[in-house]
Amino acid sequence: MRRLVKKWALALLASVAVLSHPPSAQALDIFGFKIFEPEPPEGSIPYEVEFKVEPEDEEVLDQLKAASLLENQSDTPPEDVAALVSRARADEQRLIGALYSLGFYGGSVNASIAGQRLSDLAPGSLPRLPQPPVKIEVVVRPGPQFRFGRVTIQQPGGEVSSDPGDYGMRPGRVARSSLVLSAEQQLVDAWRSRGHPLAKITSSEVTADHANRTLDVALTIDPGPQAHFGEITVEGSEGVDPEFVRSLIEINPGDVYSPEAVIKARDRLRALEVFNQVRMVEAERLNPDGSLPLIVQLEDRKPRYIGASANYSTVDGAEINAYWGHRNLFGQAERLRIDATVSELTSLDFDDYQYELKAEFVKPAAFGINTDFISSASLFHEKPDNDSYRAYGFRGRVGVSHRFDETLVGTLSAEGQVSHAKDAFGSRDYSLAGLNGTISYDQRNDVMNPTSGYRVVASVNPLADVNRGNAFSINRVDATAYYPIDAQNRYVLAGRVALGSTFGTDLPGVPPERRFYAGGGGSLRGYAYQNVSPRRDGKITGGRGLAEASFELRAQVTKSIGIVPFVDMAMVSSGALPGWGDTVSKIGAGIGLRYFTAIGPIRLDVAVPLDPDKDDPDFAIYIGLGQSF
Repeated sequence: MRRLVKKWALALLASVAVLSHPPSAQALDIFGFKIFEPEPPEGSIPYEVEFKVEPEDEEVLDQLKAASLLENQSDTPPEDVAALVSRARADEQRLIGALYSLGFYGGSVNASIAGQRLSDLAPGSLPRLPQPPVKIEVVVRPGPQFRFGRVTIQQPGGEVSSDPGDYGMRPGRVARSSLVLSAEQQLVDAWRSRGHPLAKITSSEVTADHANRTLDVALTIDPGPQAHFGEITVEGSEGVDPEFVRSLIEINPGDVYSPEAVIKARDRLRALEVFNQVRMVEAERLNPDGSLPLIVQLEDRKPRYIGASANYSTVDGAEINAYWGHRNLFGQAERLRIDATVSELTSLDFDDYQYELKAEFVKPAAFGINTDFISSASLFHEKPDNDSYRAYGFRGRVGVSHRFDETLVGTLSAEGQVSHAKDAFGSRDYSLAGLNGTISYDQRNDVMNPTSGYRVVASVNPLADVNRGNAFSINRVDATAYYPIDAQNRYVLAGRVALGSTFGTDLPGVPPERRFYAGGGGSLRGYAYQNVSPRRDGKITGGRGLAEASFELRAQVTKSIGIVPFVDMAMVSSGALPGWGDTVSKIGAGIGLRYFTAIGPIRLDVAVPLDPDKDDPDFAIYIGLGQSF
């Protein structure tokens, strides 16, 4: 059975890899072996390219390969000799630009095709080619590295700094061309942020002094007049109330021009999830009164959507999910979604099924542009595969979600639950009422594949059991952090920790579906789902204290393939804090494969439990989109 699961997992990974690319995409390259490699078109010229840097310099070599058309388009061979020569000549110019970006302004790049230098070919002539693959050699001599010499910035007034050091162009520093381009953009952005929308660089003089190996730079900036916003026009949307759109833009005619205000307005409109496209179009010239018209161009998404999915596992049986949603229920981007899920379909007894019927409603900007109204209600029946408990009932919540800024979001809601549960402690009814507050601070540089930054999510969930008159609080903190080892972010140390604590009542006083467990993907890989827990008479009880930690070394070994060794640890305790009372601690380890696509890495992890318990597998396989955390 496990071999069958593994076989289907690998087949699924390969299928997703193929489907995530159009037919013209590159082959899947795993350690030099190419899978699904398309045959080159008839008449095309496959080639192999080799780079030589004289003298040898790994940093220069890496930058050249990253910029090279010959290198990055080697899987799509040119259609004829002329196209091959054209690609190689274009590459020479790109590589000169790459040398400039590293501060080399006296270097040379010479490409040879089948031993024939392009510079030696007569105009209009083509090289003679052997049987493919054709050998191409690119010889690069960077020459001396230049440093900034005399740098001047000419601009009116003293609002914006004219000190070259403030823009990375300090005399004596390596004169990378990217620093000059960045300085130009920073200067324009600085004036635009001060209300000058037409700011531009009018002169950029860059002179290389080869005798002294210095680069002199003279920049002149025309900030243009300060402006204020003029008429704001909303176009394109037929279903969303234009006055609602205007209220979210939060820009009024007469306000001093601000690019930050335009960007924030665009992001707020995109976050509504009701538009396919949001474009903020600024006029190219000012009105006679000094105002800048702004056009908001919108394209509606279809308001209604419907979908379904079905999954089957030899371990967990079948699962069926169906959903219906509306993105613009009353004309102000109100969202309603209804989900129905049935799982554990391995039995003919309906009581053995897990199911949930859930409805969620969100009204954006209900209490100010950054505060949404949120609500949900669900009927549920839970019966984990390990038969640790059975619970059914109703739960609901009503509250608000507030965006403090781009990185900080908080929610606060009132919630209630009426349910019945049967577990190792017997049968019990619960009637809960309370609050749920969460706050999330996200400084990751990417959601699907973070390589730097961190994220912290904390929740506090005080509840009262109306029937028994007791109160308790379920609290949890999750944190992830990412540290790149190299400058290219190809090797990243990633870590995750989670701490949970429930205090105010004993373990039976907490509904079993709200207790802490460990095991499974997103928790402790290698162990069965929710199988790491204290036990009572051999039956899982869950816990009131939780501690989890995961550590990964994410290594991108090729452009499309990554290898991730990892270790997961977890501790679940019957006491209110990890390590208090009856405690179970486990460790799992494994290795993962990542296939990088435009929408994020496809993940396949294989993990083994180092201390397996009853019902734990010999190994476990996990497949998903995006990194594990």
